[in-house]
Amino acid sequence: MLDKRCFALLSLIIAECNGSDYKIFSIGELVELTPVRLGLDDEGVKQALTSLSEHELISIKYFDDGEVCLRPLIKGRVAIENLEEKEISERLFKRKFMFYSFLGAFMGAFLASLAFYFISFLGGAKCFLG
Repeated sequence: MLDKRCFALLSLIIAECNGSDYKIFSIGELVELTPVRLGLDDEGVKQALTSLSEHELISIKYFDDGEVCLRPLIKGRVAIENLEEKEISERLFKRKFMFYSFLGAFMGAFLASLAFYFISFLGGAKCFLG
């Protein structure tokens, strides 16, 4: 299974490669281009590249200790597009959820205050005690 590091690296590769041409990257260059928060080092990049290649998201022409020649495949581009669409739909869902939560809390407080006002208008607790 691919993790967020692999998808971040795949997204970076797609952004750097023009079209479907092979491009040579140094491992150090890929480490520098990835976000620091992911904590990818040389070994992590090598493992992520191997994993992406095994899942047929990239094509590797050659791979040694310092350099790699690769290109993104269509399956990889589609995977990144689907991931972006999923993130957008999740953000929209969260916004709707927050809006409806706020609306429900507001309506609940409004109805509780109306009930309190109605009970106090009828005479408070005396009307229920008899």
